Parts: sequence; C-alpha cells; structure tokens
Amino acid sequence: MYEKCPDAHPRPHPLAVPATTAAPTPDYTCVCTLTVQGLTIVELSGEIDLAGAGLVSTHLDQVTASNRPRILVDLRRVSFIDAGGLGPLARARDRALRRGGELSLVCTDPRILRTLRLAGLLPGFPLIPAPPRPHVG
Repeated sequence: MYEKCPDAHPRPHPLAVPATTAAPTPDYTCVCTLTVQGLTIVELSGEIDLAGAGLVSTHLDQVTASNRPRILVDLRRVSFIDAGGLGPLARARDRALRRGGELSLVCTDPRILRTLRLAGLLPGFPLIPAPPRPHVG
C-alpha cells in the first residue's frame, strides 16, 4: 500500500554503536498519507519521538484542516513512541473532534499500546484492527 516514503528523515539511532567499532544504524521517521473511501490513512513508521514530532505534526495538521475529517493513523510500523510523538497524536485527535470529525488508530504492538495507556490517551482513541484496503478496478 505504501511503497515509498518521500518524507523520511534519517538520524542516528541513540543506541547505535560508536563509529569506531561499527557504522551507526540510521533510523527514520516516515509519514505516508493515502485516502481510501473518504478516509484519510496516515501511516507512521520508525521512531516517533521529539526528533520526528515536527514531521508528524505537519502531516496531521494538514489532514485535520478540513471540516469533518475522517482520519485513521496506522501505527503498525512504529518501532518506538514517546511523549514527543504522543503530543501530535493527541493534538490531531482534539482538532478532528472540534471540527466534527474523528481520528482512530491501528495499533497492534503491546509496547505502543502500553505507552498510550500509561499516558492516559488510550481511552480517547478508537482502535481498529486494520485499515480498509483500496479497491482496484
């Protein structure tokens, strides 16, 4: 569904081995957007932290700018999220609701779900098992 991510931002992984013993492994925050049957699907991948929060915020601001937005944020490819990444999600949810819309999540990773729960955000996000597939033909 999402072959390329034009908005990938490489950065060194914070736990990477120093360059003297091995090259650091780059990590990416990636945001891809697709509209299927009137639903805007925003797929996030990589580490969603303070370094990637600006990119996530920019995309979520764009998709929540209209009246009655229907947004689905797919977190299945997110490897890590912290408070810096949770902020844009909570802000987008609030913005969508104020505009008469909705924002749901696809999340199956117990670590990400636990982070959402510990932050007190999980009850505010409807969870769905998977995004709809685009119809071909």
